[in-house]
Amino acid sequence: HSKIIIRRCSEHGKCIKFHTDHHIKTMQIPLNSENEYSGGRLVYVTKDDGLVYPSRPAGSATLHRNHIAHGVTTLTDGVRYGLFLLQDP
Repeated sequence: HSKIIIRRCSEHGKCIKFHTDHHIKTMQIPLNSENEYSGGRLVYVTKDDGLVYPSRPAGSATLHRNHIAHGVTTLTDGVRYGLFLLQDP
């Protein structure tokens, strides 16, 4: 990976709209448990299964390429922490 980012999300009432990434690959590692915040769920758009919301316990990882459409649902409570490992084009 060519870039590492630690992200803290605490802005309630905001979401990340569906998009694709500039980076070739993105690995996301949640740094806190899903029961420490409400909303703020990663969601993928898939051809076969529609919207997919992966379970993301602290320390797990999701990996996707830059052609995969995804977003994050509205954060309604708490703080969400994540580690991002990105591969530049």
